[in-house]
Amino acid sequence: PDLGVPPGFAAPPPPPGVLAPMTMGGPPGTARSGAPPLPSMSAAPVPPPPPREDDQAFVRRVRLVYKERVAKEHQKAEIEEMGNVKTNVPHVI
Repeated sequence: PDLGVPPGFAAPPPPPGVLAPMTMGGPPGTARSGAPPLPSMSAAPVPPPPPREDDQAFVRRVRLVYKERVAKEHQKAEIEEMGNVKTNVPHVI
């Protein structure tokens, strides 16, 4: 970059707290930081897919999930029905 410095003179130092750009073997006028380049995202290996589930195992799993949900909903319905009924319980038995 042209800083308006005549040939044969050095550029002024950067202000305090600002690091000067470093050139590392590139063409003149290009500035690169001293950090190594980040690896590209395409370089990461892709994990293999999970093993295929056989049809019978899938059906068993889906049935189990369905039965658990139905049981939970049934318990909710029973609790709601019980909440509406108020019974007097004696304090002394």
